[in-house]
Amino acid sequence: MIHQNEAGFTLLEVLVALVILSFSLSALFENLSISSRISMKSELNFQAGRIANNLFMDYKMLDSLINSQAVVKGRIDDDEYGREWAYSFEINPLIVTLIDGAKGDGEEAPFNVEVPNMYRITLHLEAPFRSLAQTISFQFVKWVRP
Repeated sequence: MIHQNEAGFTLLEVLVALVILSFSLSALFENLSISSRISMKSELNFQAGRIANNLFMDYKMLDSLINSQAVVKGRIDDDEYGREWAYSFEINPLIVTLIDGAKGDGEEAPFNVEVPNMYRITLHLEAPFRSLAQTISFQFVKWVRP
C-alpha cells in the first residue's frame, strides 16, 4: 500500500534549498572579504596618520627643514606591524589664493599672495601594500610659522 502523505522532502525541494543556501553563503563570504579589505585600509590610514603625527611633532627636524629649505627623505620601521614606511618632506613658502571682489566691475579676479614667515610643509608617506609589488601613498600638509 502506498501512502500519499509520507513525511520528507522531494529531490526538487532539496535542490532548491541547496541553491538558496549556496547563494546565501556566497553573499556572506563576499561581504566578509569586502569588510576585511576595508579593515586593512582603515588600519593603514590609522598607521599613516600616527606616523605623520609623530614626524610633524619632531620640532628639531622641522626647524632644520625650515632652515635648510631642502627635501628630506628617510625610512621608518613600524615595529608594531612590521612595515617599512618611506617618507619625504618638502617645504615651500605658503602661498594663498585670494579673490579680489573690490574691482567694482562685478568680476572677481583671483591672485596669489605669499604669507610672510609661513611655510607649507608637505609630507609624503609610502608603504608596501599586500606585496612588495604594490605601494600605498599618503600625503599630509601642515602650515607652520618658525
